[in-house]
Amino acid sequence: MPKDIPNLISTSKPDYVAKRLIIVLFSVIILLGISKDPFENWTLYTNDDAGFSFKYPSAWELNGKMFISPNKSESLTVFVNTPIGFECYKRTSVENINIGQIKGTKENYQGVSSDLCGNSDSEMMTINFRLNSKVINFLYSINKDVLTVDPGNFDKIISTIEFNNPVLN
Repeated sequence: MPKDIPNLISTSKPDYVAKRLIIVLFSVIILLGISKDPFENWTLYTNDDAGFSFKYPSAWELNGKMFISPNKSESLTVFVNTPIGFECYKRTSVENINIGQIKGTKENYQGVSSDLCGNSDSEMMTINFRLNSKVINFLYSINKDVLTVDPGNFDKIISTIEFNNPVLN
């Protein structure tokens, strides 16, 4: 055995116990972090006709097809086969995304001010999917006048989408 190896391996009892304790603590921390579902306190919404479900923050109110945050700073509306008008918004970015095998398009919009439109303080994001001969649009709106907006909520909600028996188009 090379001379340096005995110096690398500690056989003293306190070092051995301390190393084992550290390993056990890290293992517990990792297991607790992995096993916790970050959306376990969220509410599940299912649309059986269109074939999808997703989770949204439990504090949000469901009003028809619209999910509204408690302070009305954010809202999510789900449209199935319904055209959406964006006359008072300017598209600022487009990105292709995938949820499982389903391809979608994520678009960001900024409100504009004009004689007809006075919503320059608002933002919208949409994600559009084609599923089972249906077009599904998730429209997320942010009211910038309210300071307590979680800018990651839309991505969190979208990450929980599940499609039931999808027929890819």
